[in-house]
Amino acid sequence: MGRLATLVPSLLLLTCASPTAAVRDVSAAGDDPNCQSAEQFSTGMEHLGSDGRFTVRIDEATPAPPLLGSNTWRLSVSQGGVPSVGVVVVVEASMPTYHHGTLPKSRRSVTDPEGKVIIDSIQLFRPGLWNVAVYVTGDDGHSDLLAFRFCIAP
Repeated sequence: MGRLATLVPSLLLLTCASPTAAVRDVSAAGDDPNCQSAEQFSTGMEHLGSDGRFTVRIDEATPAPPLLGSNTWRLSVSQGGVPSVGVVVVVEASMPTYHHGTLPKSRRSVTDPEGKVIIDSIQLFRPGLWNVAVYVTGDDGHSDLLAFRFCIAP
């Protein structure tokens, strides 16, 4: 029992000594080595899904470029140049450097008759590289995935 009483406080000291030792704090977006894979943000930028089925374009972003805090995007979804009406769009933001996402984990909406959707409250709460995955599911149940990658400045 005496040995256990000595060991437990020692383990607690090791655990609490440096809560940030395992996770490097990013004080500026440029400090994140993964920011080299980030895209330059611009309204009108678009990506084709990994299955080549849907194209998603960022028509408008508030703020633009994306910043720390709450972000709102107006997206257009098309298939072969034709607006995709009534498809389900799920947006999920995550930080690959730190292996965490946002709360809520994702935002979900359905495109309007013009193939547009507004995704609000995308919470980018930490500087660094953010991967914003967009999942699009058509009315036939087939899905497509694409991602936008941005560095968020402090």
